[in-house]
Amino acid sequence: MALGLGAMTLCYFALLWLLRDWLFAVVLKKQFAQRDELLLLWGAIFLVIVVRNQLVCLLAAQGRFRILTSLTLVSAVISLGVQLLGNAAVRHGGALVGMLIGELINLDRHRDPFLARACSALSRIPASMQGVGP
Repeated sequence: MALGLGAMTLCYFALLWLLRDWLFAVVLKKQFAQRDELLLLWGAIFLVIVVRNQLVCLLAAQGRFRILTSLTLVSAVISLGVQLLGNAAVRHGGALVGMLIGELINLDRHRDPFLARACSALSRIPASMQGVGP
């Protein structure tokens, strides 16, 4: 399923890439510096999100909400840190690079032993310490 959605995303992005001049001139009526680089970054982000969402649905269907929450927290904190540093250095492209890194970390959760251990440790925190329950 993820492979099919990834292929559809690539086809969509290929069409968007071919029509980018018209899109910016007619639809958006704006021109941006480094628009091609920004568009490529957005395409990569969307592709990773499409594949990642399939894995998120799998974890949600298995009822593994604590590990899902922990993983999202870790990748979001890293992503925001990279975005803040990137915005200072590269402006808009830095924010997109931060998003891409956060999504890639979220996607690659099972292959990184440190991240897997950290998320497992966070998911084992007792409910009484999480503010959940009585």
